Amino acid sequence: MDLARKRLGGNMELLRRLLKDFAGAYNDADRQMATLISEGDAAAGMALAHTIKGVAANLGAQPLAEAAQALEADLRDDKNPAAPLADFSHALSVALESIGRLGEWPENRSSSSDPGDACPPGPEWNRQLALELDGELDGLARLIGKNSARAEDAAAAISGRLPSGPLAEAMDQLGAKIRGFDFRGAKALLADIRRGVDAAILACPDPSGDQDSDPGESSR
Repeated sequence: MDLARKRLGGNMELLRRLLKDFAGAYNDADRQMATLISEGDAAAGMALAHTIKGVAANLGAQPLAEAAQALEADLRDDKNPAAPLADFSHALSVALESIGRLGEWPENRSSSSDPGDACPPGPEWNRQLALELDGELDGLARLIGKNSARAEDAAAAISGRLPSGPLAEAMDQLGAKIRGFDFRGAKALLADIRRGVDAAILACPDPSGDQDSDPGESSR
């Protein structure tokens, strides 16, 4: 997972959260894939394999990314997917087992500050922005946890950086709850916003351009 940690600026806490999000979203992806194949829905199977290929590559789970890529190719070429499906299922099990051992991983070495599978719409979004917003949301979470009036200013600053869309609307609602001293409601909304930003970190393009490389060419 060294590549994923590098992309996240060494932030192990964030990487842990993204990996747990992945496990929650795709823990039964091999069974979903088997069902789609048995029903003859190759298009949906290709879409699922393509999504997992990209997310796994971004998280540094290279064997899973490569297995998903091979499965997607066989479905596209109308080949018998039995062997690549077995490889995909094995790679997914290994990745999930590794995620299950998160407690054994080294602590966060960053010096700075239920998931979707797509980058929020709009050209303004990219992974760097999402990473910066994630750090700012960490600070906002601490202020909300203290029921601090300063949380209103922090929320307004983040709202000003969010591109228009559902996350910006949710942040406006969060600001209203803080102004009404509904810190419990603000905390719940913040969790939803965090999941959206986490999804953006995984799925949005990297301004440096290294996201689009083939999974087999990435560092393991």
